[in-house]
Amino acid sequence: MRGIHPVFILMLVLIAPAQCQQTANSGTISGFDLDSSAEYNKALNTALDFYNQCKYDEAINAYDVAIRLDPNSTQTWQAWNGKGDALYGLGKYDEAVLAYDKAIDLWPDNAIPWAYKGDALTALGRINESDAAYDRAKELGFGGSTWRPKAITLNGRPIDTPGTNLTTFINEGLEHYNQGKYYEAITAYDEAIRLDPYNADIWQAWKGKADALKALGSEESETANTTATRMHSIMDTTSSRPSATPVTHILDHCMASRVDESNNIPITRTYNFSTADSKAYSWLSLANVAPGKVEWYWYSPDGNLYKKGSTDIPPNPNGDYWPSFNIWYYIDIADIPVEPYLSGNWNVNVYLAGPTYVTQLTEQFTLENGYEDQKISTRILDHGMANSVDEDTRKPITRTEKFFLNTDSKIYSWISLENAGPATFNWFWYSPDGSWYRVGPIDIPPNPSGGYWPSYNIWCSIDSRTLYGDTWDLELPSDEFHVDVTRNDRLILTEYFTVDE
Repeated sequence: MRGIHPVFILMLVLIAPAQCQQTANSGTISGFDLDSSAEYNKALNTALDFYNQCKYDEAINAYDVAIRLDPNSTQTWQAWNGKGDALYGLGKYDEAVLAYDKAIDLWPDNAIPWAYKGDALTALGRINESDAAYDRAKELGFGGSTWRPKAITLNGRPIDTPGTNLTTFINEGLEHYNQGKYYEAITAYDEAIRLDPYNADIWQAWKGKADALKALGSEESETANTTATRMHSIMDTTSSRPSATPVTHILDHCMASRVDESNNIPITRTYNFSTADSKAYSWLSLANVAPGKVEWYWYSPDGNLYKKGSTDIPPNPNGDYWPSFNIWYYIDIADIPVEPYLSGNWNVNVYLAGPTYVTQLTEQFTLENGYEDQKISTRILDHGMANSVDEDTRKPITRTEKFFLNTDSKIYSWISLENAGPATFNWFWYSPDGSWYRVGPIDIPPNPSGGYWPSYNIWCSIDSRTLYGDTWDLELPSDEFHVDVTRNDRLILTEYFTVDE
C-alpha cells in the first residue's frame, strides 16, 4: 500500500435474532489500493452529481477519470454503467449499449447494467434484444425499475411532464384512498415519490402513503409517516433556494449470503438462498451520506411481516458528509421456522431517511427449504360466488354470479387453497357507486399437525337484503358489483356479480 487512510468502523449492532452492521469507508474499493480507491470514489461521486443535474457531458468526463484508473477492475463496472447512463441521457443509445456491455463484461452476474442496457435497446427499437436484457436482469434478481434524472430548471426543480406530474399522482393516490382502494393509492404515491423525490410537496405523497399503509394495518405506515414529517421539515427550509448539499446516492446494493465484515463488502452476492446458508444479508453502499436512519422490513412468502429492524447512520466525526458508507442488515436463516415461512419468495423493503435525503428500495429473493424435496407455495385451486355453502364439507352448494333479493338472503365469496399457511383475509364488497363494505379479518390458523394445510377452504358472506336497502342504493345498475379478496393485505382476486330484486 502506498498510503495510510483512517477507516472508521462502527461497533456491531445486535438486534436478536437479526443483526445489522454499519461502516464508513474512506475508500476501500476492491481492486484498488487505498490511494487509487480514494481517487476513484472522488471521480465517481463527482460524475454522479453531474448526472443527477443532467450535466451529461461533464458526467462522462468524470466517469472517464474513474475508468482510466483501471478500466478492467471488477469495481469499475460502476463507472462504465454510469457512463452508459450519461450517454443514454444524451440520446447516444448505441454508445450507451457499448458502455453497459463493458460493465457486464466486468461483472456478468450483476443485474443492474442488464436492466439499463434494456432501456437503451428499447430506445433503439431493438425490442427482442431489450426483452432478453430485461429477462436476464430479472433472472439475476432485479426487482425494481430503472431510474433516470429529469431535466432541471433554473430554480433547481425538475420539470414536470404533462399528464404525469407530481400533483397528478398525489391526487390519484388521494382519490384511490377515498374509495378504499389502498393498494392502488400506494402505487400512485410511489409513482410521485419516484418521479420527483425532492419536490417541496413530496411530503404529501409520503403522508398519503402512510395513511394507506395504516388502513391496511401495515407496520410500514409509521416509517412512511415519519418520513413525511421529515420531508416537510426539510422542504420548509430548503425549497426556496438552490441547495449546494451533495446528493446522497445508492452506489450499489444487493442481497448476499456472505459479507466480509472487515472490509464490509459482500463476498457472495445472491438472490437465491437455502438452508445451507446461515444468513441472508441486505447490503447497501452509499455516497455523500449525512446522519440518518436505515430501516428494513422483511416479508415472508405468506406476505406477513417477518422481522423489522433499523440502525442509525452517525455523524462523521470529521464534521463532513461520509464520502462512502456501507451498511447492511441480516436475518439468521437457521432461526426461521421451517413452516410456514421458509420456502418461497421473500422481499425486504429498505428505507433511508436523513436530514437532506429520503429514498427507498425493495430487494426480492427466494429461500428454498432444504428439508423437503420441493419448495412449497400457496396457490388457488378454485374460487367462485355462491348463494349457499355447506359448512360441513366447506364447499359451495349452489354456485352463481346472479343474486336476487327475493330468494337469496346471502351472497358468498368462496376460495379453495392448496399448501395454505397461516394468513389473514379481508373481503371488500363494492357497489356501482364506489362505496364499499369490508368483511374481515378472517384468519387461516396454523396447522396443528405442523407445516402447511394440504388444502383449505375459506369464505365470507354478506346479507344482501340488509345491505341493499341500507348501504347500497336500489336504483344503482345491477351488473356492476364486485368483491376484492385480499390475503395478508395483498389483492389475490376479484369476483363480479349482479344483484336484482
